[in-house]
Amino acid sequence: MINLSSIHWNIPKLAVGIICFIGVIILAGSAYSAYHTEEMAAKYTNMGIKEYSDGNYEKSIEYFKEALKYDPNYPWAWYNMGNAYGNENQFHHYDKLPSQTYCEAGLPDEQKKYDEAIKCYNIFIKLDPKDAALGYSGIGNSNYLYYDSYLDRKYEVLPYLFEALKHKDEISKNSGKEGVAALYANIGRTYLAMSELDDALKYYKLSVNTAPVDSAYEHITWVYVNLGDYNTGYKYAQDYLTLGSKYGWDSDLGLMPAAICAYHLGKYDEAIKLCSEIPSKFPDSAYVGEAYRYMAISNMKKGNKNNAIKYLNDDIKTCTNALTSKDTSPSDIPGAYFERGLSYYLIGEYTNDTTYYKKAMNDFEYLYNHPEISNREVAHQNYYIKGSLALSCVKEKLDDKKDAENIINKISQNLNSDPNLIGWKKYYGKRINKLKSDISSNSISEIPSWIVELGH
Repeated sequence: MINLSSIHWNIPKLAVGIICFIGVIILAGSAYSAYHTEEMAAKYTNMGIKEYSDGNYEKSIEYFKEALKYDPNYPWAWYNMGNAYGNENQFHHYDKLPSQTYCEAGLPDEQKKYDEAIKCYNIFIKLDPKDAALGYSGIGNSNYLYYDSYLDRKYEVLPYLFEALKHKDEISKNSGKEGVAALYANIGRTYLAMSELDDALKYYKLSVNTAPVDSAYEHITWVYVNLGDYNTGYKYAQDYLTLGSKYGWDSDLGLMPAAICAYHLGKYDEAIKLCSEIPSKFPDSAYVGEAYRYMAISNMKKGNKNNAIKYLNDDIKTCTNALTSKDTSPSDIPGAYFERGLSYYLIGEYTNDTTYYKKAMNDFEYLYNHPEISNREVAHQNYYIKGSLALSCVKEKLDDKKDAENIINKISQNLNSDPNLIGWKKYYGKRINKLKSDISSNSISEIPSWIVELGH
């Protein structure tokens, strides 16, 4: 941001003669007018930034527009107005189905806000080429929120973020090392959404080694969970919780991955303790259902079957409430079906009651039969793939081997033919082929844990 107090206007010295004197008055008046115009534009821009920081996006936009009345070419008003329009509280691809446009989903306001954000960033880039990296980063971040597929992220998100990265020194000058760390983290989250785990890990490491950014510490843990490195994942989850207490990060985002890693490391009491904090302290967290399930399986490992079943029923209730609520986002529906299906399945495992397997099968079948809803990235997961693989396991357990084979064969074909599943094929293709072999040989005894955590 320009510091107006540091601007020095070079007004010519008073010369001899009336003509020169008048000229000086004109020049001085022009200089004062320019100073006043920019001063007022900066004043209203700073007022807008304050409102934006407080989450008052519409009010902030009003101030940025007021700034532009004084100086239509004031770049920082355009840039910050782009931020006010182009954030996840204004539009998000989770708000609609992947096959829909925003207008088809009844969200014309979200479409308008996206369009305005892109317009603002492009004007900023034109007005202030030396700081254009900030504008390119803004476009990349807005496109990440707007687009839904692997190919869109490859061609509409990453190129802008990498263009910004070419000029990371300019970002550091304007936003400090935290701004550079955030850029690395945004590249990492894009690759994680594409299930390109190696690239995601590379940029998350760059981020955490540059400055503390909550999303980098949270999601690098999930990358390690997907890679099966629970020791390193546990370390980063603990780092998240430690730093979070210092910087005010939402601790539920660190509690859940920490609990999963603790569970796999045999720290069952710790996993239970970490999970119990989520429903008690963060009842609206997206992790509440999953927290109940990990409390259940940790209790089962400790031999506490009654507690395990109780927590599974808590998970089922949480998911059912989400599925029956009119306020549930379209993006939350696939996860709720999958999570509830897992708990039904586990109760079947713990009680040998096949009716629960059938309930689980119904939930997984919903995901398999409705790819228009489930075949998308939601929090780095694809519930069409996860639900279909889990369904094939349940079908095999219920002695419906033919259906189990048909389902997993279809998923294999999708991985080979759908370019938006490139990352999934790269990292999970071999596991899925192994699952096909196990189903053919009747050697599936349970839903493998890698399916449960797939794409976290």
